[in-house]
Amino acid sequence: MKRLALALLFYCVALPAFSGVKEANEAMQKEDYKTALKEWTALAKKDNAEAQFKLGLMNAAGLGVEASMDVAVGWYSKAAAQNHPKALYLMSVAYDEGQGVKADPEKFKQLLNKAAELGSTEAQNHLGSTYYRGYGVAQDFAQALLWYRKAAEQNDASAQFNLGNMYQRGKGVEQSEPDAIKWFTLAAEQNEDRAQNALGGIYMNRKDFAQGVIWLKKAAEASNTYAQADLSQAYFYGDGVSEDKVEAFKWAFIATEISHEEDARNLKHAIENKLNPAQIEQGKDFAIKWLKAHDFML
Repeated sequence: MKRLALALLFYCVALPAFSGVKEANEAMQKEDYKTALKEWTALAKKDNAEAQFKLGLMNAAGLGVEASMDVAVGWYSKAAAQNHPKALYLMSVAYDEGQGVKADPEKFKQLLNKAAELGSTEAQNHLGSTYYRGYGVAQDFAQALLWYRKAAEQNDASAQFNLGNMYQRGKGVEQSEPDAIKWFTLAAEQNEDRAQNALGGIYMNRKDFAQGVIWLKKAAEASNTYAQADLSQAYFYGDGVSEDKVEAFKWAFIATEISHEEDARNLKHAIENKLNPAQIEQGKDFAIKWLKAHDFML
């Protein structure tokens, strides 16, 4: 949940002109978390739901204070009691995962539905996924489509990817590659790496290698291991890029180190068998530099 808290922490919201709101937001932008914590706390004690929500996020992420899900959930619950949509959503996640509260599937569903109805795009997308997977509810592609679309039309990148995936697979809707491309593109332009990878795959299958490689590179740089493996093969065969077996080995090596999956490992070994020792060392060196630059432990 810490990653989710960080993602939500800096979203913009129109707030009434309470004293301290401007100061708190400015402090957050400057990463002056001590000041932000002070300002949000003063507002939260006056029952400002947004301030209570922000305090929950800061405690979950450990910004300006020692990380504590127990404290975070305490603040989320106060904001949720005032029907703050995103706080309701995070409370639903807490009940699903048993973080800061005892796991409770019924409360998870109840709060998730309420948050979605009140307009939280994160909740709408999550609710869509529960129906898509049949998680705690009967699998229902029509309901999944409905909730994904609600969030996607409000520019939620994850929901746009999920909606594109439904069109690509023909789940709950007539299969339509143009519609899949439409939604994948909207998500990819917001740096949704799964959508970038999906677009790359579509264009590579269409033999539009130049366009495919553009999206695969973006997803690969965002650490999407599927895109890294596909980009590796593009370099190996010279599809959309100049043939470069060292670069191919680099991306296969990276994908293997991150995912540890057998397919990536097999790809790496297959390329390695086509290289001489100097090329292998060069590719490995490039890969290790990339991994260190992206904070992956070796």
